[in-house]
Amino acid sequence: MKRFLTKTRMDDSKTSRNVSTAIDISEVAINDPEQFDEAHAPPTEADDWWIFKILKHTSKLSKLEKYKNEKKNAKQSDHSRDITNLVFDYIVQETRPIITCEKPAFRQLIMGLTGISDTSFLPDSKVISKELKLKYVSYVKTLTKCISEQSFICTTADIWSCNNKSYLGMTCHFINERDFSRHSYVLGCKRIKGSHTYLNIAEVINKITKIFNINSSKISHCVTDNASNVGKAFRTFSIQPQSNSSNSNNLINNWFCSDNDESSSEENNLEVDDTCENVDFTELSTLFENPDVINFSDNEDEICLSDHLTCSAHTLSLIATTDVNKIEDLSYKQISQPVFEKLYSFWNLVSRSSVASDKIFDMCNCKFPVPIITRWNSLFFAVKKFLTHKDKLIDAFEELKLNKHKISEWKFLEEYCSVMEPLALALDKLQGEKSCFLGFVAPTIIALRLKLIQ
Repeated sequence: MKRFLTKTRMDDSKTSRNVSTAIDISEVAINDPEQFDEAHAPPTEADDWWIFKILKHTSKLSKLEKYKNEKKNAKQSDHSRDITNLVFDYIVQETRPIITCEKPAFRQLIMGLTGISDTSFLPDSKVISKELKLKYVSYVKTLTKCISEQSFICTTADIWSCNNKSYLGMTCHFINERDFSRHSYVLGCKRIKGSHTYLNIAEVINKITKIFNINSSKISHCVTDNASNVGKAFRTFSIQPQSNSSNSNNLINNWFCSDNDESSSEENNLEVDDTCENVDFTELSTLFENPDVINFSDNEDEICLSDHLTCSAHTLSLIATTDVNKIEDLSYKQISQPVFEKLYSFWNLVSRSSVASDKIFDMCNCKFPVPIITRWNSLFFAVKKFLTHKDKLIDAFEELKLNKHKISEWKFLEEYCSVMEPLALALDKLQGEKSCFLGFVAPTIIALRLKLIQ
């Protein structure tokens, strides 16, 4: 038995034999209890040395195994984190639905590109949703700190609808005082439920600014379009006087007015405030059927908005879309109306009929853009593209049995493009993301006015 135990102690370098040795000892204890008791007598000093050596070696092996497992788990965790970040960035940047990460084809793509076979590395919709919330909280904290370090910022607000739902988006902009570079960030995109009333708009804007702890006094201006309800929201809840903005508007109006027309100049200098915009109308029948239609806000006293400034590019675009239709010159109306009626009949046919679209493409080797009222310069670019294929379109109109343009009408379209081209260039300049500043507005409008006079 002593020889058996000695052999066991001498083989301490081989871990695989420790298990079999324990099994042999168990068999000895069952078959020969006396021999087992003799072997397990209190150890001597020599035995203590061997026992200490075995325990020390076993401890080293367990620590080494634990270190290898921890290192392996850490490597797998980092690999899984990298895959999650890549999937998250793709979904956010491409504005894809979160459920995309669970699509079989998408999962196969990620597994093929990364070379993994274990699906546990791939994130599901719950992981992406959790990551989205964490990223948003981190973004709010970072941007709040960044805004607090700035002396002044500028914000923008716009409302649009998609899939029968209305949204209000806000952005903030500021100039770095060190290198004078512009920085732009998104503040939020919130749902607007109900009608786009001035009170509803003001509440949503106020909520977004409160999320980032933005004081209204820090906002130099909030730039919006020319919607009446948006303007009323700022006229009602703005804390800063609007004398500066009104004076700048009067200055711009003076440049567009004729120097000899004093009466029109005086009219443009007057600030016209339509009292009808300050009144909200509600059908009495609707009120009797649903008394909750009127929304009394308890937080109206807490709403505080900054000074307001209308978008100069949007105001300038109204010249090409709205003000052109208000021209009262009889000769202009007599030629412009039939010309644009023929153009819109062509655009409607091409956009709705695949047969007509194929014929136009075969004859002109291109597609023609259809103007959209909410997209700036779309009418100008559509007419310009129409003119560049004049010869081929004459035959196409005859093929499609559309009313063809007369020679005078073709000349009108050429003159229309020559007049609208400077305005389109000015709009492209004013709507620049990085290269446009507020100081560009007045020189651009002055140059445009001089160009149109010439």
